[in-house]
Amino acid sequence: VSHLSNGLTVIMLEDHTFPLVSVQALYKSGSAAEITGKTGLAHFLEHLAFRGSQNFPNARATDLIYDAGGEWHGYTAYDQTTYFSTMPSDQLDLLLKIEADRMARVVIDPAAIAVEKGAVITELHSYDNDPAAVLLDAVTRTAIQAHPYGSPMAGYVSDVEGLTIDDAKAYYASHYAPGNAVL
Repeated sequence: VSHLSNGLTVIMLEDHTFPLVSVQALYKSGSAAEITGKTGLAHFLEHLAFRGSQNFPNARATDLIYDAGGEWHGYTAYDQTTYFSTMPSDQLDLLLKIEADRMARVVIDPAAIAVEKGAVITELHSYDNDPAAVLLDAVTRTAIQAHPYGSPMAGYVSDVEGLTIDDAKAYYASHYAPGNAVL
């Protein structure tokens, strides 16, 4: 484990069994960092962060990763938002550049707001058809009423509908930084 001067924690595990490299960037904030009326913001920003950054606009990072036979995904939980990718091992430099750009230069444009809001709301509605998810949400809301853990990790549809570009930019500015991340 290394701690860089900018606050970033770096953990490296070498395993040369396969000619692959995996990079994971974990931000130490998720849905529990949201405020009432803005649930779903961490998850919404996760979606926006996949759309593009200054040096990788228009999902260019996704294209580069998939074209090389790699994959990448992300998820939001109560206390973290995580992005991870796997590619051939000679692509480590590219993956580090993508994560550095995501940390400091995500582009949040107005056109992306409506598109990703629709994607997140569709995802939320998909949970309505999963009895286990419905039960978990009901039990959690009942058991944890006075804490952000009581809200669904992906937010309430009514809150997501009201999220704005300014909400996304403010959350990004306050949570995506080296001192709040583990690579």
